[in-house]
Parts: sequence; C-alpha cells; structure tokens
Amino acid sequence: GEAMAQWMIVPVVGSTPGRRYGHTIIFSKPYLLVFGGNAGPEPLNDVWCLSVERAPFSWNKLDCGKEQPPPRVYHSSALCLTGSATGMMVSFGGRTTDQTSIADTWGLRRHRDGRWDWVKAPYKAETSPTPRYQHSTLFLGPLMIVMGGRTNTVGEDVPMEVYDTEKDLWSKGPPLSVPRRLLSTTLWKGRILVAIGGCCMDGAWNS
Repeated sequence: GEAMAQWMIVPVVGSTPGRRYGHTIIFSKPYLLVFGGNAGPEPLNDVWCLSVERAPFSWNKLDCGKEQPPPRVYHSSALCLTGSATGMMVSFGGRTTDQTSIADTWGLRRHRDGRWDWVKAPYKAETSPTPRYQHSTLFLGPLMIVMGGRTNTVGEDVPMEVYDTEKDLWSKGPPLSVPRRLLSTTLWKGRILVAIGGCCMDGAWNS
C-alpha cells in the first residue's frame, strides 16, 4: 500500500523560541536550528537549538560569541554540505530593524568542543549581491543560489544570484520567468532547481 505520513506535535520541556514569524529553521544532524525572525515590535538575531538524539526534547538558546549578525526577519538559511563551509548554517539577507533590506552572509558553525560561533562571509571587492528579503536560498555543492524576494524599491525585478563559498565571489544567474517573493525552492535529482509558489509583484499568488 501507499506509505502514510502523519503530522504530530513534538513534546518539548522547558523554554522554547516562542511565537515568531519570518525566521528560518534548518536541520544539521542531530540539531534543529532556529534563527531570527520577529516576535513583536522588532526583528531578532537569537539562535535556538534542539537535539533530536534523545528524549525528552528541549530547546536551548545558544551563546554564539561576540560577533553576531544584526537582527533580521524574512532572511534565508540553508545548510552547506560541500567545501570549506561544510556543516555551516549559512544565512543571507533579510530585513533589519530599520525596515531596510540587507545583503550580508553569515555562517554558523559548531566546534568540536561544543562552542557555536558566527563567521561573516567575505565578498570580493568587485562583486556584491542585491539586498533583499522574502527570498529563498539553497546549496548546489559549494554554490549558494539566491532566488526571488523583494527590495526596498517597490516592484523591482530582483535577479537570481549565486555565491561561491570557495572563491568568495557573487555572480548573476538566469532570472525567474515571473518575478516573485515568498517562494519555495528545492533540488530535484540533485541537479534541477525547482521553484514553486510565491507572490508576484502585483500581489497575485503564483504556482
């Protein structure tokens, strides 16, 4: 018969990340990592971690050192599995406290002694990405592909851009057939980039 899947509420004990929106969540075995978002009047830059190795499950707010990304909402995060950034949760862009779209990239890493810290990704001087939020990112090898989103300019067509984590370089990719924000992306068969849904610049939802 067909395989059946069922949603369930995961029981946790203790404190939690709380109600929020515009955050990201990724799985880096065995950890779920929640970063940023908005839980009230201003964006956040906290990181919460839940290990799925053993019950009872509990969330822990991480101490990520002195250098940290600015607070943000509607950013993107993805797990890098290739190259020098292997194992890092890499977060890009978003909208910060003053409602400005940003274009920085940060990687969160876990050291063997259990410490977590952020490292800001370097950009070669001749390349820089478009500040954006409500976009989507994923990794294809060492390449972080950024698609869709919006800027501070209403109706601006935001290009697809690619960051090479090995060369610290940004480049342009082919544009989406229909510009959109709040989209979802994934890889099919490990090499075909699929984008689905989202909101077009005129406000209509797209499939």
